[in-house]
Amino acid sequence: MDTNINLPVNWQEDTEIPGEGLYLVAVRYPYGMGTYDIVYWNGQEWELGYTAEVVGWVTVDNLIGVMKAGWPAGDTFVLDNE
Repeated sequence: MDTNINLPVNWQEDTEIPGEGLYLVAVRYPYGMGTYDIVYWNGQEWELGYTAEVVGWVTVDNLIGVMKAGWPAGDTFVLDNE
């Protein structure tokens, strides 16, 4: 398994957020460090739950669109109608 995967992300920075939902965000902490997070945008603000500034975002749909994740092989769920 290749653990060095580099996915292209087209960060949005100064554009209007399209609507409520989950986003992959780049956050900058007050002391200078930063990280990535999956955060809900409620239409008015980011629901971070901690003190940081969102400096870029991308929709989760966009993120999933650049992945070839497949599905977990151990998922043995069977529909009742099968």
